[in-house]
Amino acid sequence: MTTRRGMTTRGHSRLNSSAAASATDEMGILGEGATEVDVLRRDLELQERENNRLKDQILSLQAMLAQRPSAEELKSAKETVKNVELLLAGANRENEKAMMETDR
Repeated sequence: MTTRRGMTTRGHSRLNSSAAASATDEMGILGEGATEVDVLRRDLELQERENNRLKDQILSLQAMLAQRPSAEELKSAKETVKNVELLLAGANRENEKAMMETDR
């Protein structure tokens, strides 16, 4: 009987060690799969962060664009600047003439 128990125990130990080995292999495969999933999750998180950053940048640029004057307003402002410069040039010429007459 003692011999029989020894064989039985050895048989169980073989089963247990092979079951443990196969579980380790399965766990290794699962572990690799989990690592792949983790990598994909991290990549997805990074992409989501980048996406959110770009969305924020778009909103910021749209807000800046909304504050910018229209093309018509810019054209009008440029014409006004040109007219003011012409008036200033004319006033400077008149001042120079007046200074020359005063010097005489």
